[in-house]
Amino acid sequence: MAIFLLIVLLLILLVPYKNFESFDNSKADYPCRVFLSDSEFLKHMIPHHQMAIDISIQHIKNTKNDIIMKVLRELIWTQEYEILMMMEELSNKTENISKITNNQPFIPTTTPFIYPNVVGLSNTYCDPSYFNSTMHNHRTHDTMIVTDKQYINHMIPHHLVAVDMCKILLQHTKSDFLIYLAYRMIRGQESEIILLNDLLQSPFIT
Repeated sequence: MAIFLLIVLLLILLVPYKNFESFDNSKADYPCRVFLSDSEFLKHMIPHHQMAIDISIQHIKNTKNDIIMKVLRELIWTQEYEILMMMEELSNKTENISKITNNQPFIPTTTPFIYPNVVGLSNTYCDPSYFNSTMHNHRTHDTMIVTDKQYINHMIPHHLVAVDMCKILLQHTKSDFLIYLAYRMIRGQESEIILLNDLLQSPFIT
């Protein structure tokens, strides 16, 4: 165990941050892997969260798996709470209690090293329907999410995109609240990604 922790620590110290510096700041990756202002980040993350909530509420009617049911309930509660926080920040910007002169790159712990998470930025497709309810509803009409496997295969890339957005935000935001929120989202969603990916290997997930 001690050797494993030592290896993880060395990787954290040695992994170059060029992964963040070399992302494609282009329209094709908007808004997933581009610099967004604090308010732009919030305005995109709120509908992104709402998509995950809507899909999860719908899938509660379909799943018979107790673990998936627990994931759904926790995701709905957590992301509804985070939406409320983000809406409040948009209307009443919080005051900083610290003086941030320059931002460190994202500081990883253990979850970014566990597949399918990555330390830097992922190459996940920046699906526009993650941010647009009309587009999402049109697509899901053709490809309904009715099985647990379909739900997981949708939610993993959905989470990876949110994690990428948070990692980029951490490079330039000066907001104490958004630094807290970004790390909260990264830790929570990377943990869910690991759990969902493990569930894909289960014979009880169909």
